[in-house]
Amino acid sequence: MIDVYTVDPYILNCVFTEVIKQVDVSWIISTEVENFGFISIEQGAYEDHSQTSTMTLTSSQLIKLKSAGESDKTHVFTCKITVGGTPTEYTTTQKAKIYTPGNNLLVE
Repeated sequence: MIDVYTVDPYILNCVFTEVIKQVDVSWIISTEVENFGFISIEQGAYEDHSQTSTMTLTSSQLIKLKSAGESDKTHVFTCKITVGGTPTEYTTTQKAKIYTPGNNLLVE
């Protein structure tokens, strides 16, 4: 589990190893958000049987994601590839809790 703060963009990395050529990587976010905007996704370069894809979420997207998930602060990010003659899916998942600094302070 990763703690993410809404003041900075958040870059997620997804690494697939033992792939024999460059593949298309898709990303899935567990929390649905209206008017989320463009999500920056880099497929990544294939090198030495490995490919790293990145997804960048802006500060405003993190704020929207946090608001949409008020009942559950844990957000799941999944990246997926499909490979092989008989299509097989491989996924990797990252979990994050999103915080806005200053909103969780306890003042007595």
